[in-house]
Amino acid sequence: MTDSPWVREFDVHLRAERNLSPHTRRAYQSDVRQLLGFAGLSAKPERVTVREVKGWLVQLRGRVGPSTQARKLASVRAFYTYLIREGRVAVDPTAGVSSPKQPRKLPRPLSVDDCDVLMEPGPAPKGAGSRASASGVEDPLAPLRALRDRALVELLYGTGIRVGELVSLDVRDIDLRRGEIRVLGKGRKERAVPLPEIAREALTGWLEARKR
Repeated sequence: MTDSPWVREFDVHLRAERNLSPHTRRAYQSDVRQLLGFAGLSAKPERVTVREVKGWLVQLRGRVGPSTQARKLASVRAFYTYLIREGRVAVDPTAGVSSPKQPRKLPRPLSVDDCDVLMEPGPAPKGAGSRASASGVEDPLAPLRALRDRALVELLYGTGIRVGELVSLDVRDIDLRRGEIRVLGKGRKERAVPLPEIAREALTGWLEARKR
């Protein structure tokens, strides 16, 4: 296949204007050439249509995964964005072509044993105490921080709230008598979340120490 001069111009654009590495530029060029080779239109980018782009993606499905398909489509989009900017083509054949859906990866939860290790206070490191500051002076706030950190972890583990919801909690959002907290979640929707007994105890210990 005869290489299109527009592909070479595109490479100059990637190097001079976008400052991409040689490896990344080769990947962009390879993806564009693959599409032009599939279209079989004498390597003329202006003759590629939406139909050819979609057919190319269908053909890729049996060879590469969704993430690679999405990357190749992004390369071709960048190519046609450049051509339109330069007035080389009037229509972007990638417009309206959806990027392949990526499979959702479920988070791997901690095991019960891992959670137990996380909850239990570990021994102080040998040599220079975890309770000492950089100057070697005993840190009087270290026990307080330990109570705070335990309350944070127990809240996360016991209630299942998000980290963003946790850090936005205020003291007024906590109702220890009823054993619940008020959480402002996505869409600014407020909900009441029950506190397990252990989380309530850890929170009580932190708040009492905090007052002092």
